[in-house]
Amino acid sequence: MPYKDREAGLANQRLRNRRFRERHLEQEIERQKDYRATPRGRELHCIQEMDARLKNPERYLWRAAKQRAQKFNVPFTIQPSDIVIPEICPVLGIPLKIRIGHGRPMDDSPSLDRLIPKLGYTPENVCVISNRANALKKNSTVEELEALLRWVRSRICK
Repeated sequence: MPYKDREAGLANQRLRNRRFRERHLEQEIERQKDYRATPRGRELHCIQEMDARLKNPERYLWRAAKQRAQKFNVPFTIQPSDIVIPEICPVLGIPLKIRIGHGRPMDDSPSLDRLIPKLGYTPENVCVISNRANALKKNSTVEELEALLRWVRSRICK
């Protein structure tokens, strides 16, 4: 039965599509898994994943943090909207660049840092800094960083 109102026809089609997907969800998941197992499917999935990372890097940082929080059993209460990627690293002052395909994060890649690691991923405990700054900070305490700084200054500033 054709619809006189185009919008009503489209709404009805969307409803039918949604109901079909709900009824056939398990088959659709299996079909996607089978397709991703093919070389073409892997390539397409990889391209889609890279495109999504470039378009929404905050969501990628959020998802990776969520997985780490589950792995290390730390609190996780942030949302993707809590993550704001600055143009410049607030620690080192270097420009942050969003890029993918290098196999590992680069020094100027954005990285989600927990100010106090034990407190987990909470809005007041996270900030985005460069991967280089986060690697320097890693598991160091303030005292360890000060000791390292004293040592470097004693060697360089003789």
